[in-house]
Amino acid sequence: PMIYIPGLYQIVERVDEDGVNEKTASFALITRTANDSMQGIHNDGPNRHRMPLFLTPELEQAWISEITEDDMTEIFHFELPEDGLFYQPVYSLRGGAVRPDGKHKFDYWDWEGLPPLGDDNPRELQTSLF
Repeated sequence: PMIYIPGLYQIVERVDEDGVNEKTASFALITRTANDSMQGIHNDGPNRHRMPLFLTPELEQAWISEITEDDMTEIFHFELPEDGLFYQPVYSLRGGAVRPDGKHKFDYWDWEGLPPLGDDNPRELQTSLF
């Protein structure tokens, strides 16, 4: 199924100190509090337990239409059911790391010792031998 991620964008035009016209574009994706599954996946860093706001095709149409603040608040509170998301361990999505088995980076990867989803502290670290 198709899902949509709403966002905001802005294009700013200005003249720099040399008189040259510059355009700067920026955008932001709308995020929300993570659902139970995503809390176990996105569980580190300053934005831990956040996830993109995923919209259905109907809500996507509402998002790009003229809407009231109440409509926008309702959209912000939408939570895609967990069974609408698919997730699995992968080797690496970042950088150009090549998998040792030659498979695609999105294919399932069996990480030995990977804790269950959501278990942030599977083993206490050994701080002393004595």
